[in-house]
Amino acid sequence: MLAPLAVPLLTLALGSGPGSPLALYPLQSKGLDAATTRSIDAALRAQIASMDRFQLFGLGETRSVLRAPGGALGLSCDGGDDDCLAGVGRLLGGAVVAFGSLSPDGAELWLVDAKTSGEVRRVQIRGSPLEAAREAAVALLTPDRYVGLLSVEGSVGRIAVDGVSRGDLPLPAPLILDVGRHAVTLAIPGQGSLDVTADVRFGQTFIVTAVPPGAAAAKLGAESGGARGAPLRTASYFVLAAGVLSLGAGIACGAVSANNAQALQSMTRPIPLSQYSLVNQEAQRTQGFAVAADVLFGAAAVLGVTGVVLYLVGSSSGVPAGGSSADPRAGGSVKMEANGVSIAF
Repeated sequence: MLAPLAVPLLTLALGSGPGSPLALYPLQSKGLDAATTRSIDAALRAQIASMDRFQLFGLGETRSVLRAPGGALGLSCDGGDDDCLAGVGRLLGGAVVAFGSLSPDGAELWLVDAKTSGEVRRVQIRGSPLEAAREAAVALLTPDRYVGLLSVEGSVGRIAVDGVSRGDLPLPAPLILDVGRHAVTLAIPGQGSLDVTADVRFGQTFIVTAVPPGAAAAKLGAESGGARGAPLRTASYFVLAAGVLSLGAGIACGAVSANNAQALQSMTRPIPLSQYSLVNQEAQRTQGFAVAADVLFGAAAVLGVTGVVLYLVGSSSGVPAGGSSADPRAGGSVKMEANGVSIAF
């Protein structure tokens, strides 16, 4: 759940240009083992670096101002105290500090302004720890990209979202909406209107299928055509699974590259001549993992888009079964689906 804070406040704190300084305090665990927490921390750092909006302090730089276990110097903000986190940001010269905690059922991230010690934004996402942390990072740091799609399929009617008209059917493309619940109204001349709630999720498409008056036969054909669309939907599952695997491999390669780069940066200078060959090999290995991560991320994006297209094409061949309810204003019905609704007048 997102805290109800306006986006301009976040923009003011981070700055509008690229390269805004950001410190990520090492992620804390609430029930996860240390190895998993470190792995997700590395993946999150690689994701933030790929956003191209922040100058992210390295893990070594951040730890340089933290209190070592058993030590007396430095700051220890493992409890997430805002004033303490702001102190970390001031010591590093950072504009904001991100803090996060992981649990087996989700992740929570928030930002603290180093100048004011005030909390800028807080995000809590439920799900697997890694995916929840990645989604929370998008919502927290790039809220303009924290969106989903609303696809309204039909040939007759006018669509309004949250009381604002969005045009007549058929729409030229899916609507981009903020993540969350939206009131969708379908009005058909002479038939009244129906209201449905669209639960728009990050990176997913909520589908509203509108069946116009006198289209019972066409609806029956569409339902029987679901068998024809099933192979496409099945293929989309395999393509999307391949995309997820590519994304996971890319995250792993990115994490290795980031860790190696951090290790190279922390080496004592000047580097002894006897170690030049070893350092050069390690630099080439780091670059290789970075290139591999870019390739895998690109493949994941292509596979993801392909999978979504296949699923939408397959879904358009039939209307999935579900419960229905009548609306007394229009004499129509609403059929609930897994991630959408079907409206019949």
